[in-house]
Amino acid sequence: VTLEVQTDKGCKDDTIHPLQIYNRPTADFSANEVVTCEASCVNFTNASFDGTSSLTYTWDFGVAQYSNDQDPAHCYGIEGQYTVKLTATNSFGCFDTKTKIDYIKVLPKPY
Repeated sequence: VTLEVQTDKGCKDDTIHPLQIYNRPTADFSANEVVTCEASCVNFTNASFDGTSSLTYTWDFGVAQYSNDQDPAHCYGIEGQYTVKLTATNSFGCFDTKTKIDYIKVLPKPY
């Protein structure tokens, strides 16, 4: 990046600073079951990718419960549809988020 300034009298100065651009990771995931019953656990498989650095993860299971595991499991206790979100962040602070709306459907137990 170069910055050049000039006064109204014609005096000039400039400065050059290198700029490093980092790749953004790609967040993605799947689940072993997307339709399940109450009190069943779902295993999530992380498919996020970053070719230049390690990643950290933040999972949101749609029920105000979170995980930082790479491949977490979550047990859903109440019937409904749940949006799952994964944010993958690389060591440079670049991140990507994958959101799957109404991804997990939890059915009621039979009575």
